[in-house]
Amino acid sequence: QWILTRLNQTGIEVGQKMNEYDFLATGQIIESFIDDLSRWYIRRSRKRFQRVSDKTDWGIATAVLAYVLLEFSKIIAPFTPFFAEALYQSIAGFCSFSAKESVHLESWPDGKTSKDDVIISEAMKQIRDYASTVLAKRSEIGIKVRQPLSLLKIKGLKSKEKDLQKLLDILGDEVNVKEVVIDSKIESEFELDINITPELKAEGILRELARTIQELRQSSACVPKDKIEIHISGAPDIEAIVKNGQAALCQDINAKNILFGKSDRFDSEIETKIDSSKVWIGLKKI
Repeated sequence: QWILTRLNQTGIEVGQKMNEYDFLATGQIIESFIDDLSRWYIRRSRKRFQRVSDKTDWGIATAVLAYVLLEFSKIIAPFTPFFAEALYQSIAGFCSFSAKESVHLESWPDGKTSKDDVIISEAMKQIRDYASTVLAKRSEIGIKVRQPLSLLKIKGLKSKEKDLQKLLDILGDEVNVKEVVIDSKIESEFELDINITPELKAEGILRELARTIQELRQSSACVPKDKIEIHISGAPDIEAIVKNGQAALCQDINAKNILFGKSDRFDSEIETKIDSSKVWIGLKKI
């Protein structure tokens, strides 16, 4: 809903500024949309674009992205005619939408916005503002984003967005907090519980391991569907955490199994530090 709203807003605003011959403003509006599309919608949806996770949601996410890119190619056509044409042709063949021979034969997108669109847009802006300030606070106190925290309280949202919980879930996922609640009684704009329980610490270690293994997958030229076998050697407490969370970790990194202790049966390896402890990780393609 949000990215389609932003697309409509962009088409309307660019059309208005073009009628005023304010081409500097049109460039800024287009740049702002590209930033929102790439750094928020696509980044926040990266797991949705993996067919292995949820085929139904993958279909929805990719269809929306295809539609957005197709319509966006019409908006940028007057400014970047050759790139817009290449983008249009690359998308049109894979869409069920009726496409013309060229993007330059298309009509200008007839975008319209409603009160609900304004509500969604304002609510998401507030969520992103909260995310920026909370992430800045985490950085200031030295708690990595991969370390989960238990609770974030926010003073409130000015928006009257009906489906508020989904937005709070997005905020919680972005700042890696288990629960986000609205509490109008807090003195500051937000309060972050920085108490790290043993359970939260273990989850943070597993996330750090997952990130390291994903980087190892990439350096080994693995594609998302490739199954792997992981060998881990490290401090006893790290190995114990991995054993307890083995099933979830295997699912995150698409591994068939995890073995403990060093081995020469691997295709690539890395030695790193996890929670100040040295850990050796070997990866074997299956």
